[in-house]
Amino acid sequence: MPLRPLVQSRKTLLEAALLSCRRQWGELGVSARSGGGQRWEAGVIDPEALLVFSLEVGRRDPRLFDGVLDWLVEHGPAIDISRLRRFVRVSPIAVRRLAAAVAEMLDSRLADPKWTALAETWIAEEADEPWEPQALFLGADGEPQAPPEEPDELFARHGFLRAPLTLRGMTAPLPVRSPALLRFRARALVGIGARAEVLTYLWTHEQAHGRLIHARSGYSQRIVAEYLSDLERAGFAEVRRAGGRQLDYSLTERLRLPEEDRVPYVDWATFLPAYAALTREAGALAREELSAFIASSRLRRALRDLDEGLEAEGSRVRIGDLAQHSNEGLVQAWPAIAEEIAVGVRG
Repeated sequence: MPLRPLVQSRKTLLEAALLSCRRQWGELGVSARSGGGQRWEAGVIDPEALLVFSLEVGRRDPRLFDGVLDWLVEHGPAIDISRLRRFVRVSPIAVRRLAAAVAEMLDSRLADPKWTALAETWIAEEADEPWEPQALFLGADGEPQAPPEEPDELFARHGFLRAPLTLRGMTAPLPVRSPALLRFRARALVGIGARAEVLTYLWTHEQAHGRLIHARSGYSQRIVAEYLSDLERAGFAEVRRAGGRQLDYSLTERLRLPEEDRVPYVDWATFLPAYAALTREAGALAREELSAFIASSRLRRALRDLDEGLEAEGSRVRIGDLAQHSNEGLVQAWPAIAEEIAVGVRG
């Protein structure tokens, strides 16, 4: 029988992940909002990182999952395909295959060249990945739900069995004036791509250097540096030498945000994959019959491997000193540690 602290901690991590997804998508206009009526005020939403995270977590909430698909049909053109492609590339195989299914669905409904190209690329990559068909939706314990008698043809082609997809078309207009949707405001101003990522970062920081913005945005250092130089030449940014060759940029008054529109920056693109990986490991541990020694060893290794991602910029998670827990004692402390980590994804 699995150790009780492991089962309890898995539940804590999953419930927090679902709550976070519901609240963030609710802020974006998804009608399936069920986040306790609370608005998302815990930082700038990263729609691409959130989408990839939701393709994994949302399998435990069919209403949320289909609400996200409905949102994509309405607002798919607002997604940064370059960032999405990078995030999906390093995701588990199930997420990659689900992303291919979603891209094909959007291609059929939007006839958008960027989704067409993405679907063609990901579908071609699927051919090299062995896969057994499985139920798309999972129960709270991770067990697959019973497959439908007549599965949706599109999702079945990608190896996922679900009832035929019926979208309700109830997604609200994108509330771009919401402070949490700062990225979309940047995209409306300068277009989707590196410039919007640079502007988002500078809007949420007093100053920053190009290498850091490059690391956070995922865009090349050259492209980031060129846009920062453009902003300075146009009188929208100021620059100062911070030592050595490092140049720190800050926006001038004419381009800064009003105080009421400023929200924290969280590096969700780093934090969410680490949280998802920890949740997968917590789920595996909760399903197995392990000794306290073996379970503690695996937990210690997972937390050490993922601590940098979990402690990403803007995250409130701090793993702390694991050495204070004995091999057997880490299992007993795990529920409290998991609760602290869950705070980071709840926001």
